[in-house]
Amino acid sequence: MDNTTQKLSEALNTLINAYEELQKENEGLQNTITDLNNKITNLESKNKELEDNVDNLNDNTQKQESDITSMLGKIESLLHIRKSDSTKDKAIESEPVKEEEPYASSISVEDIKLETESSAPQQNSSKIDLNRMESLLSGFNKK
Repeated sequence: MDNTTQKLSEALNTLINAYEELQKENEGLQNTITDLNNKITNLESKNKELEDNVDNLNDNTQKQESDITSMLGKIESLLHIRKSDSTKDKAIESEPVKEEEPYASSISVEDIKLETESSAPQQNSSKIDLNRMESLLSGFNKK
């Protein structure tokens, strides 16, 4: 019986050691699961933050586009008002617009500078060439 008790004791010790190793592995897996869940939560938070930033950027872009469109509309309406006033009062001289030279759909700042510089000697600095400004604006609207 002594031999059987010893074998049972060894088997029980082996089972206890295996159980303890499984518990340690289980704790390690639980820690890994907790870490992964924390990372998921952090990524979801960052994703929400990025989505909010994208929404804000879209809103700002739409507002800026609206503001630019509004400003262009105001400029055009001012040009049309002044143009009609100048034809009635003959107070502002203007050059006729050349119809055979259509403006490109995209006018660069350099084009505007060149246009302004080339027309500067022909005009008095206190007078505005409304037809030329109107042509430039209509070039912007063709985009």
